[in-house]
Amino acid sequence: MANIKAKINKFLTWSGEYAHTDMRYIVKGGFWLTFGRIAAMGTTFLLSVAFANLVSPETYGTYKYILSIYGLLAIITLPGISIALVQSVAGGYEGSITKIIKTKIKWGIAGSLGSLVVAGYYLWNGNSDFAIAFFIVSAFLPFIDTFDLYGSVFSGKQDFKNFAAYTTVPSIIVSGMLIGTLFFTNKAYLIALVYFAAWTLARFITLKVALLKFPLNKNEDPGVISYGKNLTWMNIINHVAGYVDKLFVFLFVGPAELAIYSIAIAPPEQVKNLLSQINDLMFPRLAERSDEEIKAGMKNKYIKLFILGVIVVGGYILLAPYFFSMFFPKYGQSVLLSQIFSISMLNVAAIAPGVYLMAKKKTKELYYSNAIISVFQIISMGILTYLLGLWGLVIARVITRLFSPLITIYYYNKTVGQETAS
Repeated sequence: MANIKAKINKFLTWSGEYAHTDMRYIVKGGFWLTFGRIAAMGTTFLLSVAFANLVSPETYGTYKYILSIYGLLAIITLPGISIALVQSVAGGYEGSITKIIKTKIKWGIAGSLGSLVVAGYYLWNGNSDFAIAFFIVSAFLPFIDTFDLYGSVFSGKQDFKNFAAYTTVPSIIVSGMLIGTLFFTNKAYLIALVYFAAWTLARFITLKVALLKFPLNKNEDPGVISYGKNLTWMNIINHVAGYVDKLFVFLFVGPAELAIYSIAIAPPEQVKNLLSQINDLMFPRLAERSDEEIKAGMKNKYIKLFILGVIVVGGYILLAPYFFSMFFPKYGQSVLLSQIFSISMLNVAAIAPGVYLMAKKKTKELYYSNAIISVFQIISMGILTYLLGLWGLVIARVITRLFSPLITIYYYNKTVGQETAS
């Protein structure tokens, strides 16, 4: 065993020098992140299969619409603070979490008021089911994402084993509860109630356990709240762009079509989430390294990630027809849409420049790049959805994801080296 370990270490050292990457870190952290992502993908996949086969497309579309409105309102809970906390913990400042929790809850109350306005609108118009749904959203909105901070702490500590464990277990429990619910009701607002209640409780318990088992130091980062707010505001248009597609479909095409669209994009989005572990691995390392070190390895990262993207997209396009016929037989209309949407995963090649901008707190550049990309996405989705329906929406999202790396790379090239020069 010692001989095998020595040979593995020798190979990782050699490959790391070739790729300008710490391969030991990638293998160790990547294993646990991959394990966590695969487990999350598995539970999400089972949940999608359950929705596709146990409830009507109209119910599923309505449920996705409720979650989309919640997602839009959740921007007020300052989701950027979770990213700022990763950077803060990586720098040795762990004691800000209590202040962050209080801040997120306080801001979340404003989101609850927004949900009550939406509920009042539907109540006024005689739609009691939607009114109940948004009363439910208002009750849980300040808490559901606030209690999800343990992931940021483990990520900042580069403790990917516990990151995987503490994010996977709640996902499995909540997905199981939702699948069980689908056997007993076809009401979208009841399914939403289980979703919000289960996630809030699971995350609260997990956060309490994590903080008791892994006590944090008392060092506070005085800038973590302000940086988290900046990250939130700079991503606000991007955040809206991430949910407005579903609103376009629901309001202008219908709930059944939203179900078709949701099923079509779900598998590529899950694969994209698996690939996003690269962000989790890169972020704390890029936060520690100098611009000179980052610049030396960037070209290799572009090439290798692009090759990875081509392999993933090609494999998905080939397998998608068999995959849908086996697990989503009612959604044959989603197959070609899904294949086209999978092309957007080629943007994995430009992950590193975006992570660099966040890790190095390039606030102005992040504002500009996110604003340009998000406005482009919203406008293109609006125009192409109006002209071509679901096809136009999918094409718009693919174009945006292939356009966005050009903007990110531009701002990376513009700013990298300034740290060294100063």
